[in-house]
Formats: sequence, C-alpha cells, structure tokens
Amino acid sequence: EQEQGSTNFVLALPSDLGIVEAAVGYLVDRCRAFSFHGHRLDLNFRVSITEALANAVLYGNGNDPDRTVLVDVTLESERVVIVVSDEGEGFD
Repeated sequence: EQEQGSTNFVLALPSDLGIVEAAVGYLVDRCRAFSFHGHRLDLNFRVSITEALANAVLYGNGNDPDRTVLVDVTLESERVVIVVSDEGEGFD
C-alpha cells in the first residue's frame, strides 16, 4: 500500500534461521529503492534487523517451524519503522 510518499508492507516468514539473511537483504533492498542509503542502512539497520528476526525465531517462537514471524514495514520520507512480531507466549 502506498500513500503520499510512504509505503507499507508485511512479510510473513517461517521460523527458520536459514531465511533471516535473505529477508534482511530484501528489506535493505526495499529501503534502498525507497531512497535510503549509507552506512546506517548497510551496517546499523542490517545488524538490528538480523538480531530482531533471529530473536523472534529462536526465543519468541522457540525455533518452532510451525510458527510465523511477521515483519510490518513502513517506509516514510524521513524514517523506517519496522515491527517484528512472533507467536510466542511473551514474558514479563
């Protein structure tokens, strides 16, 4: 969905560490296509998204291949907002 200089999409990923690298690459490519570039995208963004997805797979979903990780992405002119959700029970 695209509105006034922003775009939003959701990825539904299986709980599989083997796809984390490809998912991160896809997200970086989408950010570049939207005009985000530079060191922060290539390093900080890549590292933080990798960590968030790996944590959702390993700790949130308990590495259960029957569970899904959702990645809700909003690209705006000045920022990227990503919410990673898993199907785990949560914790206090």
